[in-house]
Amino acid sequence: MIQAIYRRFPTAQIIAFCMNPKDTEARHHIKAFPLTRVLVAENSGEGAAGAPRNWVRQLSWRLVNHPSRLVRMVEHIVVRGPAEFVLIYRAYRHLSKLDVLIISGGGQLDDLWGGPWKHPFALYKFTLLARLQKIAVMIVSVGCEQITTAPGRFFIKGALDRASYRSYRDLRSKQELARLGLDARRTSRVYPDLAHGLDISGQRTAKGFDPVAPIVGLNIVSYYDPKHWPVKDPAVYQEYLAKMVAFIHWLVRSNYRIILIRSDIGLDMSAIADAMEMLKQTGLPIPVERISEADINTVEDLVETLSLVDFVVASRLHTVLLSMRVSKPVLALSFQSKIDSLMQDAGLADYCLPISGFTAEALIQTFSALQARRVAIAEQITRRSQAYRAALAEQDETIFQRIAEQSP
Repeated sequence: MIQAIYRRFPTAQIIAFCMNPKDTEARHHIKAFPLTRVLVAENSGEGAAGAPRNWVRQLSWRLVNHPSRLVRMVEHIVVRGPAEFVLIYRAYRHLSKLDVLIISGGGQLDDLWGGPWKHPFALYKFTLLARLQKIAVMIVSVGCEQITTAPGRFFIKGALDRASYRSYRDLRSKQELARLGLDARRTSRVYPDLAHGLDISGQRTAKGFDPVAPIVGLNIVSYYDPKHWPVKDPAVYQEYLAKMVAFIHWLVRSNYRIILIRSDIGLDMSAIADAMEMLKQTGLPIPVERISEADINTVEDLVETLSLVDFVVASRLHTVLLSMRVSKPVLALSFQSKIDSLMQDAGLADYCLPISGFTAEALIQTFSALQARRVAIAEQITRRSQAYRAALAEQDETIFQRIAEQSP
């Protein structure tokens, strides 16, 4: 979205409301403010070692992470309540400087991660503050994954009702919102995820296929990990890791090289470390030159790494999506319907397995089928990626024309 805005309005002043303002300012060189009251350790993926150093925040962090529900409720009343009023006042002031508020990127319409009082409430709050100041709200290419609570539905409907433009990144999201009674408007549109339009010119995005030792980019995630996942089950997590380790052994025996890829820095790093420990415990020797972990800290790092591999096996949506952006044959181990939708729309449904029920044998068979048709699949992905970018260019023309008409 930042790239698209600057292409149309080179002198635009962009400010962001996000979960980690300091990180956003450093990465994107724009001014950023907090979207909600989030503690440092909450969005860094650092766990207990990442507790804030400031004593007030440290106390709050300990209360938030306390095993007692009563103690956590005390934190909500004593700390979070007063902090919320301060945040609302500051957000109102920052919004007053805007011509338009754009909500874009990722699964915005969701109450799975953090519950309804986290992101859904933040969307409700910011769209209400914008409407009070007669600032246009645009919701652009967002996704809907899981909305299960009454407060979540209330907050998300309120945010959608205030938007003068709404588009969803897949048809399933639009249909689900209509089913829930949150947005049944005929004017709401379906356009691809904005990441399909990412400008990757100037990056290394080509590599010749090496038939002797092809490279597989492997994205291991913290599926049901009690440390990170919203639904926690150590047995499921260990079973998933065991299947990934079995797949790694097969790849090595089949003369593939492996690059471990992360696209959620904190959560994926933890899962990779757990998988490598399990791999070590099997006692089966794996030459060090056969497996390595990519040093990925930015989107550019991820795109470059994906460009250097021959195949990708991934579970995170944007690892799958950006693999398509660089025309790499990709196999998805899906834990969310948004990944199923993307793979189906790209014509790759045969290479999408449910992470909840796949077996190591099924993964090996599906990967072998992907490898056998790698040239045709890469060409198919390239054509589909071009169509996605054309659709996003059409959407850009629509929304930026409206912004130009509304701005002084």
